[in-house]
Amino acid sequence: MIRITEIVESSIEWTATVLFRPFSPKKWLIFGFIAFLAGHLAGGGNFNSTYRGDDDSAKTTQAQKAESASAQQVKTPAQQLSADPSKELLTTLIQIAKSPIGISLITLAVMILVVFVIIMIWLSARFNFIFLEDVVKNDASVKKPFKDNRVIGDSLFTFSLVFGIIFLIALGLIILACFHALSGIGALKSPASVGLIKIFFTCVPFVLLFCLLLLASALLSFIVNDFALIIMYKDRVATVAAIKKACALLNQHKADTAKYLLMKIALSICASLIYTVLILVAIFGILYPGVIAGAAAIAFSRLLPAALHAGYFVLIAIIAVAVLLFIGYCTMCFYVPFAVFFRTLSIKFMGRLHEHYNLFRYTKEPL
Repeated sequence: MIRITEIVESSIEWTATVLFRPFSPKKWLIFGFIAFLAGHLAGGGNFNSTYRGDDDSAKTTQAQKAESASAQQVKTPAQQLSADPSKELLTTLIQIAKSPIGISLITLAVMILVVFVIIMIWLSARFNFIFLEDVVKNDASVKKPFKDNRVIGDSLFTFSLVFGIIFLIALGLIILACFHALSGIGALKSPASVGLIKIFFTCVPFVLLFCLLLLASALLSFIVNDFALIIMYKDRVATVAAIKKACALLNQHKADTAKYLLMKIALSICASLIYTVLILVAIFGILYPGVIAGAAAIAFSRLLPAALHAGYFVLIAIIAVAVLLFIGYCTMCFYVPFAVFFRTLSIKFMGRLHEHYNLFRYTKEPL
């Protein structure tokens, strides 16, 4: 049996070695950049597109309201003056969206968003291996690991992209089936006449399907991030082959894997709480000097001629945004020790499951 507590203690020791012996702010910032792109600082690098729901029905009702408002506007000038400005704005936006220019702009925006998401998934796949290698080697390199892990990084990217598409299709089918079921009982037209109890029991199966989909996605993500990535890095195999190897290995150590999973969940909760406290302390620590700096900037503006005020405040705004972005990035790097710890934890646990995957044995050898 594997003693998880020993792995936790060893991972804490290695995290301290990587980040505190010696302490280097530059190294922290680079590790933060790598971990962020790998998805270890922002929720695992996943792009959830689960926002939908009753958008179509909402748009339909809003469009009907807008059309009725526009119909009322043409009656008399008095009614036009008393019309709700928000309805007029909504009507105008709908008309713009239906125009050829509006459709083109919406299409362009969607295409840009899709390209951006694909690029981020690609970067996340490559930087996952960069982060793993840098943690093992106690290094903060980017350029060389980026080239060395090109093949396995592209394999992970392809797998992530295909899995993401399958996830969205499955989610869309669940939502469509739920709307179809609700439409069948008349809940979309007159929910009051149907009753909340009947609507609730109609939605229960689809909610359960959604929960099963999320559970399967989380389980696959756990296997890939904690085990398959290590196998891919060591054996230089594709993602699917690594998943098969990981499942076979975990199947031989079910009890140890269950203990590891429960321990990681508990440690993740503790890490989130500690990180939240650190963020709150940082916010309150920055708030006071920020208020003083703002008051000083306003006081100094009164000494300037009125003609220079516009340029001065534009300059102050640019500096303030740059400072806030840098401070935000630095506070985000507070999570770097936790990210390094959890990456180390999975590597060390994998090494206990099979000595071949003890990557710390090969740190002085070419991988």
